[in-house]
Amino acid sequence: MNHKNLIIIDPDKFAKALSEMSCGNVRFAEISAEYFEIPFSEIEIPKDYALPKNFPNCCNYHKSIFDSLEEWFKKFPNCCEHHKKLNSAKWFIKHNYHTVATRVVTQLCYTKHIIDENINKIDWYECITDYLDYNVSGFGQLPSGYGSSVGLDNYLQNLKFELENNLKDVEKADYEDKIKKLLEYIISYTVPTGKAKIDLNVLDTTYKNWLKVFPFRIDYFKELKTFYENQLPILKDQPTRNRYSGVVKVKVLTQVDLIEFLVSTTKRLLSKISSISLIKNGVIIDSVKHSLELLNEGHRVKQTALLGNYSKGENEYVNVVKNWLVNEKQYFESLNKLISVRNITESKGMMGVKLQFTPLANEDVFEDFVCDLYNLIYPNGHFHRFGKKGNNQKGIDLISTVRREAIQCKKKEVTRKDLLKELKKDFEKDIQNALDLNSEIDLLIFTSTFGDNSGLSEYLQQLKKKYNPRFNLMYLGWQSLTYSAQNYPSLLNKYFNSTP
Repeated sequence: MNHKNLIIIDPDKFAKALSEMSCGNVRFAEISAEYFEIPFSEIEIPKDYALPKNFPNCCNYHKSIFDSLEEWFKKFPNCCEHHKKLNSAKWFIKHNYHTVATRVVTQLCYTKHIIDENINKIDWYECITDYLDYNVSGFGQLPSGYGSSVGLDNYLQNLKFELENNLKDVEKADYEDKIKKLLEYIISYTVPTGKAKIDLNVLDTTYKNWLKVFPFRIDYFKELKTFYENQLPILKDQPTRNRYSGVVKVKVLTQVDLIEFLVSTTKRLLSKISSISLIKNGVIIDSVKHSLELLNEGHRVKQTALLGNYSKGENEYVNVVKNWLVNEKQYFESLNKLISVRNITESKGMMGVKLQFTPLANEDVFEDFVCDLYNLIYPNGHFHRFGKKGNNQKGIDLISTVRREAIQCKKKEVTRKDLLKELKKDFEKDIQNALDLNSEIDLLIFTSTFGDNSGLSEYLQQLKKKYNPRFNLMYLGWQSLTYSAQNYPSLLNKYFNSTP
């Protein structure tokens, strides 16, 4: 089947749709059925079939159908109100359809042959309905508002008449059921389906909205991000190929269907996360860092939902993500409080002696220590030095392109006056420099020989709002660094000549 002769009756609309797609304004270009005409296309004669001799004058039945259609075509397009509009359509050429009488009676013969040949096969329904679709598409299409395809109604009415007459002579119940099922399929061509209009660009936007909300920036979801970014799950079923025309037909999800899918996908992915198991298995090592991740993601999701254009249905998966983040955040806040109490208790000698480490005195050694620590925590992270001293390091000392994280190391004399002001000034300068970083990062971590300090963490969030960088910000002081280091005896031996 060939529709190379498709006729665009409104070139401006066609050009606009293609322009919007080529310019990247939309992902899909849509041309409404009211802007084009599809003429007749040839239908191949079925294998091992030949039309009767002297066709269509071979019998009174075929001759009567042919003569009736010839008379009808003389009146066409003045046969009905919709077709009458074709009289004023400059693009319409009646002569293109002058073979309509021959086409209808011929395709009726072809269809009757296909039904007889396949009605007793196992896949009879698929064989016959594929052929019906093939024939119907052969009648082409008039633009919306100009009536049905030329001759299509005549073909369907006569085919329906033949099948209904066959029922009078049917003896087997199973054959009768098959004929009735085919009649239902034929009638479906003429009955409005009331299907919801599907806009692929709306589906694309809906899916992108979900990508923005789901917490892919959290460590254990990062690897899934690329996979889901390269998907657009809009197909309802597997594609089916018409055995006669070769046309592949697919059912596309409606907006409601897609949202239901995204809600279930969100719940399924989140349900696979057990924070307790992740801690026990060493996936989450630094609970303070993870708390900050959850805090940042909670803030980001709220902002995205607040400033984005989310429908009522989409808000269902937005709320699922929000509530999950709140629940996780509360768990780790409670866990961090317990850890803090335990550390205080240990330092007082009530549960053993907690190891204390003197801050490293050398700047290069401190950077090596942080780099080694992170490569032990994340064995596949490949953290390494970013350039050399004297180079334009753009506000960072270490980087992992795998994890999309960068680290700035601040070796400071902890007894110096105004150290907090100095660190805050350094933070702001480094963030400004990192804005020009060519490497894509999701997180910039500030580490220091200075101790843990909630004021510094809060200040970074103020800078986040001020400069709105594309990456998140985090601070880890000396206590957090050495606390994590105690999980790696080799690291303690290397830098402190000590083991826990």
